[in-house]
Amino acid sequence: MSRPHSDPTTPGNKHLRHLTELLSAHGQPPGAVAAAGWAAAMAAAVTESAILDHGTGGEEIAAVLRTVDDDTDAYWNSALSTNDWKSSTPTQVAVRAGHVAALSGRAFSSNPADTRASWALAVGAAAAAQAVAESNAPAHPTRAALMAGTVDEIPDPVMVIDAHGSRVRTADGRVLLDVSSGLYNTPLGHRHPAPAIAMLAQASSVAAINPFNSVTAIADRVAERLLQLFDSPGGRVVFASSGSEAVETALRFALSVAGPTLHARPRTFHGITAGAAGLSTYASIRGPLPRMVQIHHHAISEWNAPGVGVVEPAGIASGRPPLSATEREHLQHFRSRGGVVVVDEVLSGLGRTLWPGLTPALGIPADIVVVGKGLANGIAPVSAVLLTAEMIGRIRASGPLDHGHTHTNHPTSLGAALGCLDALDGLDHDPTKLADAARDSGLEVTSLGWLATIAVPATPRDQLVRSLSRAGVLLHLPSMVSSVDRLVVAPPLTTEADDLAEMMRCLANVVEGLRG
Repeated sequence: MSRPHSDPTTPGNKHLRHLTELLSAHGQPPGAVAAAGWAAAMAAAVTESAILDHGTGGEEIAAVLRTVDDDTDAYWNSALSTNDWKSSTPTQVAVRAGHVAALSGRAFSSNPADTRASWALAVGAAAAAQAVAESNAPAHPTRAALMAGTVDEIPDPVMVIDAHGSRVRTADGRVLLDVSSGLYNTPLGHRHPAPAIAMLAQASSVAAINPFNSVTAIADRVAERLLQLFDSPGGRVVFASSGSEAVETALRFALSVAGPTLHARPRTFHGITAGAAGLSTYASIRGPLPRMVQIHHHAISEWNAPGVGVVEPAGIASGRPPLSATEREHLQHFRSRGGVVVVDEVLSGLGRTLWPGLTPALGIPADIVVVGKGLANGIAPVSAVLLTAEMIGRIRASGPLDHGHTHTNHPTSLGAALGCLDALDGLDHDPTKLADAARDSGLEVTSLGWLATIAVPATPRDQLVRSLSRAGVLLHLPSMVSSVDRLVVAPPLTTEADDLAEMMRCLANVVEGLRG
């Protein structure tokens, strides 16, 4: 049965036509702030209708609209005033919208659905107005209080003030091509809406919990999604905040059942926390912490069970090929004798190499799989530890073991993760695009999906940073080496063909300059 057409004479339709006229008028300058204010006013109206007898009689709506009028007046009279209003009046709109979001809780018991909608609308409006304020008066911190990812001062750090897709804008006005997807953690490109929308929707209901006594539906949804993608029926998932933390959690589980011996391949990186850092052969990564377990760095064929073996399957970033069929057979033999295999897919998983990851794509035998980096597209810190059903049984049989942290299974981050997974699942995941674009530009690459390396003459790291910057490229270089002999290329999976070609041309110019 078709839905009947609404009566154009009803009050709702009259109000809608009037609102359309008003919004059309505000589509003229100054526009953006007015639109944010109107959104906040609509959020206030939703709250008013939801709380019925306990409303403010429209006072909150009027208060929001007064801040919009203040901005509009300042805009049209800007010739007679200073430019301070460009940040001050949008800030006033943002503050008022934040107040509307706080008031939405009045309908928590009577109308939870409208409460969530009002809160999300008001928070979005506040963020929009604040974005205008910050764009009009951007802060340029001096970095005096900030320590970056290394204790050494970074020469000529890039001050990023804006980012969209595969491009970032710096404080000095340059636009750079981001060929590293941040730190390999924005596979959808900067400012993709899907993770942000899903995160805000989740935050409108449950933003945080106590992971030791509470669970949420969002955690179950993302966990089930990952277990399906990685073909692990009956398994369980623990969510952490970073790849390092996830590897640490995986080691805690694995060592509890397989003894105190760890095996890892040389020249690999698995994280910066104590246990994860101990897997590295780089001194600056290991740091001064004493080793609490026996760690052996050797080829997979030399791993002896019982024990725990940790492997990063792509290998490309560390200068080796992906796991071979022979190495996969060795891993299965290691497991059959009681060893536990942890596959670190923090970098390689979720489409960076093959979709959904190398573990299912190559049939890598694994007891635990760790994913991170692109799980929430960089909008929230989240990673995941996937445990097989058999591994869960072994852990529980070994005795009590706590593993949680304050932000374990964090709902808001998992909202972003669900939005990101939905968007990633909709991509075509053509593993040849990056290699084809590189070769079209004359570059010789070693690649697997959207992860590639380019061999270059050994070059001091600082010199290479300057060469890349002059070429208009932002590319991550490892901090644990002073001389770099390969570039790791990992642009967003959503990069358009023209942008990808431009990235490769820029890199080709850098390589040509280094080779003289």
